[in-house]
Amino acid sequence: MTIKIRLRLVGVILGLSINSHAMTSLSDDDLRQTHGQALWQLQYLAPTDAGNPNNNIGFYRVGLNAEMAINANIKRLRLGCGGVNNAINSGLCDIDFENFRLTGIVPSSAVDVAPSTDAILTNPFFEVAIRNPNQASTREVVGLRFGAQNVLGAFTIGENPDTNRPDETGEFGIHSFSGRLNADIYDVTVPLGLCSGLGFANSTRTGCSFGSFELLSGSATINNPSTNNHYYTSKSGTRLTEITAEGIPLRAVLPVLGLPITININANLVLALKNLHRFDLVNTPDFFLSVQKENLSWRMSDQSWTNVNRGWWMEVPKAEISGITAQKTYVGQFEAIGAIIGFDLTAGPVDVGQRPIDNCYGSLTFC
Repeated sequence: MTIKIRLRLVGVILGLSINSHAMTSLSDDDLRQTHGQALWQLQYLAPTDAGNPNNNIGFYRVGLNAEMAINANIKRLRLGCGGVNNAINSGLCDIDFENFRLTGIVPSSAVDVAPSTDAILTNPFFEVAIRNPNQASTREVVGLRFGAQNVLGAFTIGENPDTNRPDETGEFGIHSFSGRLNADIYDVTVPLGLCSGLGFANSTRTGCSFGSFELLSGSATINNPSTNNHYYTSKSGTRLTEITAEGIPLRAVLPVLGLPITININANLVLALKNLHRFDLVNTPDFFLSVQKENLSWRMSDQSWTNVNRGWWMEVPKAEISGITAQKTYVGQFEAIGAIIGFDLTAGPVDVGQRPIDNCYGSLTFC
C-alpha cells in the first residue's frame, strides 16, 4: 500500500531572516500582512449546538488541510466480525471485502496502468463522538469515524473469471456490507433471450428451462430520458449480502421477422454483492468509514445529518456504476407478456459483467 500526502500550503510566510534563524518580533502592521494556511484543523460540535439530533453527544474532529494520494491492495478487509450484530446476521462481519483495491479511475481492461495511479482524498479527517463531553466522570466514546471532504478514485473488489455466470466457484468479492450506497447507474446493456413456447428461464436465467429453446435474442438498456438515462438508487443496512434495485426502466429491442420491435418494461434486479466488483467515487463528498456502539447521527459537510447503525459502517454518498454489459438474461414468454402490460420483471441474481481493475504489474491478478 502506498500513501502520499500533498500539502496545499499557500503563501506561508515564516518570518525568518535569510541570514538568521532566530525568531523576531512582528509589529501589528507586519502581522496584518502575513498570510498562511494551517495544516491541521480542529473542530468541536457541542451537544447543544443547533441541529445536533443526538442525546448529549459532542463531536471532536481533527482534519488535515491537504490531499492524500493512496494506491492500496488489501487482501481481506474484515471489520466487526461476531459481536452484537450477530443477532442480525450471524457468521458474518459488518464489512468483509476480499481482494480490495483502491486506485485512480482507469478502465478495468487496462494493463500495467493502475499501479501508477492514486485515489485522492481531499481534506481527510478523523472524528470522535463522546457522550457527556462536559462530565469527566461519565464521559465515554460512543463513535469514531475516518473520512474525507471529497474522494476521487475507484473501488474494485474480488475476482470474476466468468462474466456470464453469477454462481461460478471462482467469483468472490463483497462477502458482507454495512453502510449506505447511493448509486448512479448508467451506460448499461443487458443482452436478452426469449424462451419458446410455455417454457421459462432456468433458475439463474442463464438459459431456457428443459423443453424450451431460445426463440428471440435482443438487448435492453436503461430508458429514463428525464435523467439522461441514468438510474439512481440508495441502499442501506447492516451485514447485507444482496440488494434489489426496483423499477429500473428499460427499453428492450427484439428482432421479430427481421424487424426491430421496441418494448418498454420495468425490471427489478436482484444483485448478490459478490457480483458487484467496481464502483467509482467521482468527486464524492463526505465519504467515511465509522464504528459506533449504538445507532448514531454524523454531521455532513452541508450541515445535514446522516443516520448510521451500530457497529462498523461505510457511507458512500455517491458511487458511479457504469460501462456494464451484463450476462445474457433469459425470460419466458409469459413473463415478457406480463412486463409489456405493466408488471415488473424480476431477474437475479445476475452477473453484471464487471471485472476488477488489475492493480499489479505483469501477470499477477492481485499482489
